[in-house]
Amino acid sequence: TELPGTLEVFNHRHAAKQIPDLPRFPTDLKCILHFSGQSQVVGSPQPIIAAPGDDVILPCHVVPQVNVAGLTVEWSRPDIQPDPKDRLSRVEYVHLYRDTREDTDMKLSTYVRRTELFTDGLRQGNISLKIMNVTLEDKGRYRCFIPKLKSRIKFSIVHLVVGELVPLVFVCILAVVLMVGGVVVYLIQKSQKQEVRQRL
Repeated sequence: TELPGTLEVFNHRHAAKQIPDLPRFPTDLKCILHFSGQSQVVGSPQPIIAAPGDDVILPCHVVPQVNVAGLTVEWSRPDIQPDPKDRLSRVEYVHLYRDTREDTDMKLSTYVRRTELFTDGLRQGNISLKIMNVTLEDKGRYRCFIPKLKSRIKFSIVHLVVGELVPLVFVCILAVVLMVGGVVVYLIQKSQKQEVRQRL
């Protein structure tokens, strides 16, 4: 479901089970990718909006399409880094696909049994990530990365916003009301000034 504007919502009751469609990219971007002769990792340019408990899909694809089923695919949180003071600390992933399967040894504990790739879509360059039962702690930036992709652009950032949808809608409605109210007040003041000038 798409909301007006640039926000995109995936509801857990309607979460896609099938491979999601490729996102629509501007014509100029398609031309650049075509003439560059290289595939590039492209994530959703729009923030993904969800409410707690929803299942969401973070769109990310290789464009033009390339079979990446045999490559490593990393989904991580750029804002979550290992503690440099802890020698035992290591990089952990939201989802790590390696050697044609998910590698859970380096998975962030909060995402265990909550993520999956559309493995049938990897041959078409689809590396979108599904996160189930999202929480407020899941909001933030996500990086989709293919280390061995023969391209200068091997990763992309996707933003996930998690919050109650009702307050978000209320804020949008309030903003519209205030905008309309401001226009009405301006027109009334303008009309009153014109009446004063006519009397003078």
